[in-house]
Amino acid sequence: MKIIFASILCFFAFSFKKALAQNVLEPSETIFEKKWITSGKTEFGYFVVRDNAAPIEIGTFIVETKVSVANLSVITNLSLFSSADTWKDTSISDVKSFKPVYRSSFNSDKEFVLNYGKNITGYYLDKKSRKKTNVKDATTDNFFESYTYPYLISALPLETGYRRDISVYDYKPENSNNVKKSIIEETRSNIFKSSFTGEHKVWQVTVFETATNQRYIYTIDKDNRKLYKVEIFVNEQHIMLLSREIDFNPIKSTFNKEETLKLIKDGNSVITGQAFARDNQNNGLLKGMAILNVNKKQFAGQGTGVILIPKTAYFEEWREANEKLGKKKKPLIPLPKDVR
Repeated sequence: MKIIFASILCFFAFSFKKALAQNVLEPSETIFEKKWITSGKTEFGYFVVRDNAAPIEIGTFIVETKVSVANLSVITNLSLFSSADTWKDTSISDVKSFKPVYRSSFNSDKEFVLNYGKNITGYYLDKKSRKKTNVKDATTDNFFESYTYPYLISALPLETGYRRDISVYDYKPENSNNVKKSIIEETRSNIFKSSFTGEHKVWQVTVFETATNQRYIYTIDKDNRKLYKVEIFVNEQHIMLLSREIDFNPIKSTFNKEETLKLIKDGNSVITGQAFARDNQNNGLLKGMAILNVNKKQFAGQGTGVILIPKTAYFEEWREANEKLGKKKKPLIPLPKDVR
């Protein structure tokens, strides 16, 4: 009887351990619906959200995904209106298993490059302290790259109540172990109201990152898995990324380049007026960032650029479309690249 009882205990212990292992998402699993993992480009407005106030846009976050026969590449660029610096990150994974291949990050604070193999090698440079760390990290764990996994969430078999742990590699020089868990805490059905395209049925997926102590809420279209919005909560800061839906263009008029160029050639008229900016002081994530249009109004300095838009049929329709959306000062419908 003792032998039988011991065998039963071993069976349940093994089954429980197996169940826990199955609850952790790793690259070896074939759980993703790969039809949703495609090449594309999404441009987000980067906003600060404050209580009882409209969100303040402070920059642009661009995500480009490239799918090839061999790899999935995720390339992001963060540009703040107050700075000429661009934060560029690149993450490359094997397209079949989504195991990490390469990761790099370049900005004014730091830069690092990681190559994934039997060992993880590369370097990490803290530009403020000028301290450079050579990376050689031997790990037998199976994990996703920290910058790739958020763009794989939309390809999961999402449903109400869906929860999983995700094994993620997130390098920090001070870490003794760089493999952390990102936890899908909640998945729920909701409605997202787009300023451009109306209402959409969406999944709202809440993820907590143990590596960064940050909580993310991803808003994902149920029908096409587009990512409309990301909310980021860290300490007392609330950041929002909101898709500009650059593939949406309601303008029916045709842009006439020759007509426009005639209107912006040198003339004899003079335009006068005043340009203003605002000073800013911040703490937390935004410390040191001079964000326009937040605090005290001041005259813009000499040499500040002012853009004048010619009055053509195309630009008039573009202006009217933005006014209907309630955005006269900062247009919701961006001008296409060939028009800028």
